[in-house]
Formats: sequence, structure tokens, C-alpha cells
Amino acid sequence: MPRKGSAGRRANIKRLRDQYGVSHAEATQMNDRKAGPPRLILTPEILALGRGEGLPRNCRTDWVGWLKRLQAPGAVGRFTCDWCGERGDARTADTSVVLVLSTYDPDLNPVPRPLTTTLSHAACQGSELRWAVPVEVPREPSEVELTWAPLDESGRPDDGAAAFAVYRPNVAPLLARSSHGPVPILRFFTRHLSGTMGQAQQEQLWQDHLVEELGLGFVDAGDPYGWTVRVEHRTGSALAPSWISLRTSLEEDGRAARSLYTAVTELPDDWVAAARGRGEALVIATAAPWGPGGVGAGKEALYKRYLLGEVPGGWVPLCDPTSKAIDAWADARAAAEPVMG
Repeated sequence: MPRKGSAGRRANIKRLRDQYGVSHAEATQMNDRKAGPPRLILTPEILALGRGEGLPRNCRTDWVGWLKRLQAPGAVGRFTCDWCGERGDARTADTSVVLVLSTYDPDLNPVPRPLTTTLSHAACQGSELRWAVPVEVPREPSEVELTWAPLDESGRPDDGAAAFAVYRPNVAPLLARSSHGPVPILRFFTRHLSGTMGQAQQEQLWQDHLVEELGLGFVDAGDPYGWTVRVEHRTGSALAPSWISLRTSLEEDGRAARSLYTAVTELPDDWVAAARGRGEALVIATAAPWGPGGVGAGKEALYKRYLLGEVPGGWVPLCDPTSKAIDAWADARAAAEPVMG
């Protein structure tokens, strides 16, 4: 036979569990300790996050559950004030909450998240929602490792005979001349860092990766769908005065766009003006650096090789990595096609 009051206890534990989104054990602790909710002062912006409003793009944090748990009885007790360093107790005194969130950036922070939550005496400072970008622009782009394996008798890759190569992608802005005006070329090449194959194999593997897997074709194949480029110039930052991000896929279902190159890059003013004027840049891939010390005789020669279908490339829009932005670029380009080369 159940003890007197056990039914009421169970009902109260269930209410606490449902109200605050906590486990049965946590709800039991709340009930037995008879603690009240913490005296937290929450701004309208913080409360809006708890309703699922005003969320940054691609945010995956369960803010509704976060706010419920924050306000749960016993969730916040004694603390050290972030402002004065003295002790406080959210159970007995009004307490401010400063929540720092990472802001969305498609290249530096594609999946925003909470960074820190601090507590203070309400008399020391008010509650606040702050935003920050937690990542700096890389000085060098990330490495890319590719593998290749011959097929065995059954037509499957022979992993025992596999070879690999590690590359570091690079870009270089070139401004070529044409009868239709300046052509902002973004020459794309790689430097081989390590691997188990010869130079010719390395170059072929990289080109196959660009063409067959990432969709960078030759002039007759059209422009690579899903590729976008971001150009930041004269930012005012001493660490990253100019930088580029070259992406090869779009954001989709909360997944970040794939970046093939994101790094600080020296950009001439006239190249930036030409690229922004057109709203696009011509990405041309070469196996090695072009020009003095590399392959070829200059930017016009490189542009001509692209037009002849000798090197892969395509026009890439300067826009966000979204299908909506790509479609807007395509519409604008189609309207300008009669006057643009």
C-alpha cells in the first residue's frame, strides 16, 4: 500500500520534469530539496532565445530547453560575481546573466554556439546578450589529403596498393585584359606537401578531384554550380587586411558550405574593383603556379588557355553560399550576358 503523500510526490516530480525538461532524477532532487527557482534577471533578448526567436543562422543549440533548465529550481545557487569577484547567491538575491554567443559567419563560424554564461550581482551590472566571432581568419589555408587506389580483379579499390598526397591550396588574383574589359582571374593551384606518388600522379589526382568530385569543368561545360567566393578587402584589421574564401558547395539543411580555401590573401585594388564590379571572378585551376617560376607566360595567356578548353575553370559569384544567392547571380548574369565577356 503506497505511503501517504507518495501520489502527490510523484505528481510533483512529473510536473517538474515536464516543466523544466530535466531527467526524473533531477526532478526528484528538486522536489526533495524544496528549492525555489533562481532569482535571475533575464533580458527580452535572452527570453526570446528561449522561445526560439532571434536565433542566428544554422544555430543548433536547443535554446528552449536551455532556458527551461536555467530557470529550474536549484539550477543556479552560489556564484562568484563576474564584476566584483565577491560571492553571491541566486537563490536569495536578484542575479544578472551575461550570455555570450558566437555570431554566424559562413566561413569563420558557420555553426553558431554559446560561448560563455556569467553571473553577477544585479547591483554590479545588468543582464545582457553579447555576440562575438570566436575564430580569426587563417593565415594559411587548410591542407587537403587525397587518396587513390588501383582496382583489383573484382573491380574494387585495392586498399593495399593505395597511395596518397597532401596538398595546400593557393589562390592568386590576376587581372587580364579582354575586348569586353578587365577579367578578374582567381588562379587556383596547389603546393604538394607530402605523399607516396610521383609529381605527374599528384597533379592528375588533384585535377580529377576538382573536375570529377567538385564540379569544376572546362569552358564548354559551363560554370561550376555551388561554387561561391567571398572577397574581403581593406578590412581595417592588421591581422587580416584582405582575405578570400573559396567555397565548393552550398549551405544545406544546416550544414556548412565546404571551403577549399579560406585565408589571408594579398589583393590588388584594381582586381577587387573588377571582381566586385562584375559580381564574380573567373577561377582557373593550374597544376602549378602560373607565370615567372611556374608554367605559362602571363595572365592573358592563362585566360586564352581557359577559353580554348585547355585548363579547367569557370565563373564563380561573389555571394553567400546559398541557392537563393546563386539564383540571383545567375539571373543578373543572364541579363548582362550581351555586354559581358
